[in-house]
Amino acid sequence: MVRVRLPVERSGSRKPRRKSGSSALYCVHGKGVMEPCPDNYNHERHEMSPHEPIDDLGCEACECGAVGSACMGSLRLYDDAVCSSQFAQASLASTKEKCVDVLPPGRAIGAKAVTGVTYVHGTCSRSGGTPKGSASPNKNSASTFSCRRSHWTVE
Repeated sequence: MVRVRLPVERSGSRKPRRKSGSSALYCVHGKGVMEPCPDNYNHERHEMSPHEPIDDLGCEACECGAVGSACMGSLRLYDDAVCSSQFAQASLASTKEKCVDVLPPGRAIGAKAVTGVTYVHGTCSRSGGTPKGSASPNKNSASTFSCRRSHWTVE
């Protein structure tokens, strides 16, 4: 344990004299957390921790849910190779499978085309990223200052 005395200026013929209520403090210092303070050093107690906290701060993992975007368009079937005689049309979407029956069965398809293709933007439902953990003073590397008032002043 180390004793620390706060300095008091002395000049000329001033003599120390006992006076109650002085603002000067006498402190003792020790490693770790001292509870209770020793002897009559119970006026003030200060715990000080260096820059080595117990720290497990972090964040939960960020995630993105299903995107939900889609492509849409129209399937057009033609009798001829130059796409001038359309005989069937069906809507298509990338969100599900689609089969198109060609009637009568066995009918020849001269040409096919997918037209009016559009992309529908999806949305990502965000989750995670929430702060977690805590930081607290490290009691193992702390120092404690226990102080008492001085009963002497210099005038």
